[in-house]
Amino acid sequence: MRNRIIKCLIVIFCLCGSAKVRDYIYQGTYLTTSPRPGGGSMTFVLTPIGVKNAKDKNNKYKCHFSATWNAYPGDVFRASGTVYGPIHALKCNVSGSNGNYNWAGYVTKDEMKANFTGNYQGSLHLKRAIHLEKNHAK
Repeated sequence: MRNRIIKCLIVIFCLCGSAKVRDYIYQGTYLTTSPRPGGGSMTFVLTPIGVKNAKDKNNKYKCHFSATWNAYPGDVFRASGTVYGPIHALKCNVSGSNGNYNWAGYVTKDEMKANFTGNYQGSLHLKRAIHLEKNHAK
């Protein structure tokens, strides 16, 4: 029984291979207000790449996310970009499969909130899903 548990844990760690050291993963919903009201679900990964302290205005993160649109459940939007600023006033320009967006928001240990403009305008409110302290994909 113990060997089965160990094997299951190894498989889980291997499946988490795309997550790196100190990735912050948030999940939740987003809403669009224009040009077409709607929304869907989103997973957002924030990776610190140049962070001195939480309040430093020169902090730098990589981000990537995927989102589904409720009106088209099989359509997945993916985007990536670079995030700058202190955690209470982050700014980002992302480009992806469905356009370009600018967003401004904040993160805490428990949530992420932001407003975005671009091909669509709206907001997102995500809860922190997981925080990996170690890289399990070697």
